[in-house]
Amino acid sequence: MKTSHTVRWAWSLCLSAVLVACSGGGSGAAAAAGQSGGSTAVPQWLTGVAAIGKPLAGAQITLRDADGVARSGSADAAGHFSLDRQGLQPPMLLEAVSDDIRVYAPVFAGDNHVNANQFTSAQLRQLLQQQCGSDACRSAVQTLPLGTPLFAGQVSLGGLTAAGFDEDMRLLGLAAGVGSNSSTLRTDQAFRADGTGWDAVLDAHPYATLVVSAQGISSAGQLLQAPLTTLNLADAPALFQPDVSFATYCRGSLSSKVYRASGVDVYGQASSEALLRETAMLAAAYRAKELARFGVDAANQPRMQVCVDSSQQAGTSGNGLAWAGHYVYVSGVGSDGPAEWRRTLQHEIIHAVVNAATGNTSATYAGGPRMVETWFNEGLALHFAGQDDWLLASDDWFADTHGHPLHPMDVSTQGMVNGRLGSEMGYYPMYRMIMRQLQHANGGPVNFEQKVRKVLQAVSGKPLAEQPDTFLQAVASELFGGVAYATYRQQLPAKLRDFVADTTLPLAYGGGELAGVFRLPAGSTADCATLMHSSEEAQIVNGKILLPKASGSQLLFLLQSEETVGGQQRLQYYPLQTVNVQGDVLTPAVLDLAGQTTASLSCPA
Repeated sequence: MKTSHTVRWAWSLCLSAVLVACSGGGSGAAAAAGQSGGSTAVPQWLTGVAAIGKPLAGAQITLRDADGVARSGSADAAGHFSLDRQGLQPPMLLEAVSDDIRVYAPVFAGDNHVNANQFTSAQLRQLLQQQCGSDACRSAVQTLPLGTPLFAGQVSLGGLTAAGFDEDMRLLGLAAGVGSNSSTLRTDQAFRADGTGWDAVLDAHPYATLVVSAQGISSAGQLLQAPLTTLNLADAPALFQPDVSFATYCRGSLSSKVYRASGVDVYGQASSEALLRETAMLAAAYRAKELARFGVDAANQPRMQVCVDSSQQAGTSGNGLAWAGHYVYVSGVGSDGPAEWRRTLQHEIIHAVVNAATGNTSATYAGGPRMVETWFNEGLALHFAGQDDWLLASDDWFADTHGHPLHPMDVSTQGMVNGRLGSEMGYYPMYRMIMRQLQHANGGPVNFEQKVRKVLQAVSGKPLAEQPDTFLQAVASELFGGVAYATYRQQLPAKLRDFVADTTLPLAYGGGELAGVFRLPAGSTADCATLMHSSEEAQIVNGKILLPKASGSQLLFLLQSEETVGGQQRLQYYPLQTVNVQGDVLTPAVLDLAGQTTASLSCPA
């Protein structure tokens, strides 16, 4: 059979110029005209988009089944194509070629629309590579046109399923920053090469930077997805369990399998296989990202142990713990949902990596001696994990109505015990806001990360209790522009007010009550998937909506009220509003909600 496939594959290559005529393939009207014997059967059309951020205009599109039988056509200027796949047997290989660009996607039974791009290509190469039993096979899958190892019988699409492939695509997208989508990149019929949604992620990870190797899928050196393996619990390293009275995580019977990815071992208690797979693949990507961010040599770090305990409820940063430089505990997905759980996982991994960066490797509660003040430690974790409710209750903090200092820059948060939150937790919005202000004042994200790295290097091995001035001097020099620590503390309230004024515009509203405001991507509709996975919350301060100073249109979802009934969250909302921003001018200047008829939407709680 291998020989037969090879012969048919070679035959299809040699006769590529006449494939459309002899196979009845092609695109558009040409495909219909190519029906053999004047058959009146309705053709089985496959549509899709070939793009790598930009559309692959005019790309040659070929669809081949396991026997090498093919249909060919061309993409239009927007990368759209349509092929008649009548008579082809799934699973099939879709190939789009434009000059020296070549991208792939698998096509399974039931697929009516399939997009091909560098992400579907990389995912397919990685999954096929795992079938290889030799370095020669792995090299072929990594570098050659995929038809070569497929039709030589080295690997097969037959071992793949649509559900499995698309689930791994979802995890790849999460690690790359696309967020959690209800649809997948491969089969998303709404996908357009227009710079929005999934396409923005393709733009951020260009074709030439995406690499598949034995280590996994990486983009410009950043690991996005590592190959996954499992190990019997009895054969795995002993799970670290510190002797701490309130560390109840993972104290019961662990899962029989340990899930392993690059640099990470994931243990589970009362956790599903799907959750453990997701944890391993994301934890490996988060670990690699944070090690690089904070300048830690991955080669000198032990494997990170992560335990997921779904007998605990997740949802906030209070439901995870990190010890030393490579021990992380997180609870299972709770009432705040999977997106917040993923942020919690990344938050705790950041803590562990900060510990590693500062030499804070003692395996005791809080990771041993503190090297940095808590506002900085928690602020980094909140900021880089994207837990950005950054202006929450800012009116109260500025007014000092809670009786606390306006500048919580040396407050401990060790009041968290067994899910109980100490009073210091109220400072978390300020921690986030301080980090944003510092990033803004230090030339943006890249420069800010470099300066944070220098602070961590300066304090490495120098605990606060023994050398308190080391940290104060480092942040003053690197982050405060040379301003003394004590002086910066005094200036902080004014700096935060100036930051808000510099980066946001207040939009007034009247004639109705608002329980919340969400910014949606252009062209969105009010549905659960968009609100859960694509929206950003806008802050309401002093009775006004604060919008970022970003020129262009912003689409607002105005929430009037919400309640949870029978496992569903019922939302009452005003019609979607479009606001245009030009410089410091908002149009309209005021949202008039009077007389607006509200609509309702029910989403999973």
